[in-house]
Amino acid sequence: GRPAEAHDMLACAALHNLGTQRMLRTTILEVDADLSLFPLFEVANDAVSEENLPLYVAEIDGAKKYILPMTGNGLWGGIWGYLALNDDCNSIYGVYFSHASETPGLGAEIAGDKFQKRFPGKKVYGEDGQVLLTVAKGGAKASEESGVDAISGATITCNGVNGMLKTKLAPYYKYLMSQIA
Repeated sequence: GRPAEAHDMLACAALHNLGTQRMLRTTILEVDADLSLFPLFEVANDAVSEENLPLYVAEIDGAKKYILPMTGNGLWGGIWGYLALNDDCNSIYGVYFSHASETPGLGAEIAGDKFQKRFPGKKVYGEDGQVLLTVAKGGAKASEESGVDAISGATITCNGVNGMLKTKLAPYYKYLMSQIA
């Protein structure tokens, strides 16, 4: 098998062009990748924190993007994703989520564009470092700065996405705030 770094680098490439999410799934599962094809991405693991959290930095159209991988639990199994932040280290550039075995038409919709396109532009952190980004059933309006509307009928999966975001994004705050020029 391919090392985990290759999987992460391919996910970063998908965030470089959010229209390639279908390619990402195919590439990870079926094709060996030459990482030299992705020269825009720099692994920044050693600079993050004493916890050595994984972090990728990309330069897209002259602006830095910070890409954070994460894992969590859905209703029937594991869920995972990547969240890319703009160079302000707080607004979302894009997301990618997937799952092992969520219910088709319900929780499995976390992997679809309709859900994922609700995230760009949302704010992640409050001034105190608290993760404000929230996936909420029926409670998040498009105009809310940090709220994302959950998928109807997929409460447990969306609770898993919300929990994953809250727990996995919190440790990055201090490092990310140190990157703001």
